[in-house]
Amino acid sequence: MVPLLLLCALRWFGLDSSRTAVLVVTFLPWLLLPAYLLLGLGIGARHGTLTATAALVVFSHAVWTAAELPASSTAHAASSDATTIRVHTANVFKSNPNVDDAFDEALASGADVIAMQEITSQFHNRLSDHELFDAYRHQFYDVLDPVVLLSRHQITDGGFVRAWRDLPWISVEIDGHKVTFLAVHTVPPSETPRWVDDLAVIDRWVERQDGRVVLLGDFNATTQHRQFREVVTRASGDDLRDAHLEAGKGWGATWPADMSTPPLIRIDHILVGGDLAVTELDIGDAAGSDHRPLTATVQINPDS
Repeated sequence: MVPLLLLCALRWFGLDSSRTAVLVVTFLPWLLLPAYLLLGLGIGARHGTLTATAALVVFSHAVWTAAELPASSTAHAASSDATTIRVHTANVFKSNPNVDDAFDEALASGADVIAMQEITSQFHNRLSDHELFDAYRHQFYDVLDPVVLLSRHQITDGGFVRAWRDLPWISVEIDGHKVTFLAVHTVPPSETPRWVDDLAVIDRWVERQDGRVVLLGDFNATTQHRQFREVVTRASGDDLRDAHLEAGKGWGATWPADMSTPPLIRIDHILVGGDLAVTELDIGDAAGSDHRPLTATVQINPDS
């Protein structure tokens, strides 16, 4: 029980700041599973101390995992007369041998706005020759950076969030409604100081926004990470909402998607804020990447 209690202490007491702790917390839902076996052994052996401590860990695991495992969909039913937008995000993987398949999948999503990560200089050239490039004439990115935003709608404003990577953001007008999008790709949590800085920079950017925002991309973080939860939870009380949770997609892990086993954790997210409501979420195929892409349908509710 001692290792399991120490693992729990990382979250109980907010000790998840070091590189080792951050990486361990990433897989906390899996690492704490032996507690259920120990609980059964404690009950069977009528061992009070083992039963009590195992029950404490099991309870903590259940509460923490519930944050990533929605019991049911709370997504809003789409209204026929409301404005809806579709967004798509994909980390195409810098060594993807089938990147054109990832571009095809993005095009087939029918999204209004697409965010892509790990677009290398070679992939930039491939993208410029792909049908996707012609279908999304409004683009915002720096050819020296691996994160791009593509839009079917005219971009009215845009810029970069200066994290360890330059993260592009754009504002577009859709049926007279302004929506601001940020494409996210933090460094891996193994680069802990930079990863913490990335999430803090994103958190401050969200705080400065007023109105409808959509954050989409590879956060390299799960709901288990305190630093990610701070991005979602706003001081103003108007929290961001995870499209995956609203759509009730179960575990819905997105990484790693290039192994013989199913993906283990969800580090790709679509977050919405303001009067936006998620009506649908689809988890796509990996298309040669180690990440599964996400496509969400979001409704604008100006009277909500």
